[in-house]
Formats: sequence, C-alpha cells, structure tokens
Amino acid sequence: MVEPKPENAGDPQLEEDERVRQARTIHIDRAEVIARWRRYARSEECHARLMREAREQPFDQLRDTRAQVRRAAAELLAERQDIAEAARAMMARVQQLYILEPPLLGFDEAMIAYTQARTWQACALELAPDLKPIQPCWN
Repeated sequence: MVEPKPENAGDPQLEEDERVRQARTIHIDRAEVIARWRRYARSEECHARLMREAREQPFDQLRDTRAQVRRAAAELLAERQDIAEAARAMMARVQQLYILEPPLLGFDEAMIAYTQARTWQACALELAPDLKPIQPCWN
C-alpha cells in the first residue's frame, strides 16, 4: 500500500523557507565570544590610556565606557547558561539606558549613557540577531 504524501511535500518554497530558517540559526562559540569581548575591552582601555596622555577628552571616557561594558557583557555571558537569556538581559540594560535624542544640556553624560546602550545592544545582537534593536543611532 502506498502512503499518501503530505499535501506540501516537495514544495520548493517550503524547502527554501526551511533552508533560510536553518541559515539564520547561528552557532555561537561561547568561549570564543567571551575571549573576543575581553580582547576588545583591553584594546579600548589601551586606546583610552593613549587618549588621556594626549589629553583628548571626552573620547577617552567613551573608550573606557565601551571597555567596561564589553567586560561586563563577557562576564554576564559566562555566568548565564542560556545564551538567549544573556542577550535578553543585555537588552534590558539597553532599555534602562535608552536616550532617543541627544540633549542640549548634559550632553557628555548622555553620550556616555548612549555609548553604554549601543555597546550593550551590539553585544546582545551578536548573540541573538533576531532581537529588535532598541537604541537607535543618533544622527
């Protein structure tokens, strides 16, 4: 007896959709990502030190900020068992730091918060690209 085929079996569109879905599934090497973020943090700290020596403020503060966030993101990823949970925790921090437009007063503090938010967001989106960005780029 011949078994009936499912109605959509062999449908090229469904096969293509499945290939796209599988391509979007990203394998993340947790140890490699943690090591890379720590390297980024060290690099940012070195550049910040050079900028302080050259008296280039506030750029040294922004580099220090990115270094602190990258280091914290690496630690958060190391602590969490679930990568998606770590990405959601990072996006929660973005939500707390969110600033829609740069203010006229307190711009330096806002720029630091914006840099923190964008760095947390970059880390989260690297882990889970399907998350919706929260902090837009300032024009």
